[in-house]
Amino acid sequence: MKKNQLRKTNCEKGFTLIELTIVIIILGLMAALVAPRMFGKVDKAQQNTTQTQISLLSTACDTFRLDMGRFPESLGELTNPVDSKRWEGPYLPKAVPKDPWDNPYGYRSPGDNSRDYDIISYGADGTEGGDFEVTFTVTTPPSGATLAAIQASVFTPSCAVSGCHFGATPAGGMNLEDGQTLGNVVNVPSVGMPTIDRVEPGDPDNSFLIRRIEGTVAPQMPLIGAPLDQALIDDIRQWIFDGANP
Repeated sequence: MKKNQLRKTNCEKGFTLIELTIVIIILGLMAALVAPRMFGKVDKAQQNTTQTQISLLSTACDTFRLDMGRFPESLGELTNPVDSKRWEGPYLPKAVPKDPWDNPYGYRSPGDNSRDYDIISYGADGTEGGDFEVTFTVTTPPSGATLAAIQASVFTPSCAVSGCHFGATPAGGMNLEDGQTLGNVVNVPSVGMPTIDRVEPGDPDNSFLIRRIEGTVAPQMPLIGAPLDQALIDDIRQWIFDGANP
């Protein structure tokens, strides 16, 4: 009788080897089912954070261009002042963030395939072409930043009028009629400041035209009517920065 009671008591103290094996198998199966889902949620959160940060950086780059007439050469220019009075940053509330994998974002301007710029997260492994690489691109330049658009919105209605930059004897020898503008402004020394050109391709800050329309050199253009709004000035700046093409 005592022997049977002892055996019963020992069995009640713990699991048998078979029971422990079954429990371990069940836990392993649960881990195999749950872990991938949890890791998937982590990856999704990192992807969302990446997209949010890249959108923030893109907005900062676009604002930088409006002030400077060009896109930044590096993301560092968004927070570190550059040698220009037009810089009105910082354009980010804090330092340039790293991606969710603690890697710096890649940036190039111009971007691939004639894009304005690319902002890139190289993902978990931090290498180009690796796991979860995210690229944000800007492909469309401002629609008004062409000579044709500027001619129609600025030069023809505000400058190429009788008594101004029009006809056989235009003011300052600068004819701004349609078809005449390019040859009269691009790489042509200004009358008011002969040391700089009226339009210096690629360099709006050193273009006399920009100084006149922004009012840093008097009198401010156009002489007839109100000063140009900032959106039109930004278009002219971008056209010059892009090379002042026909």
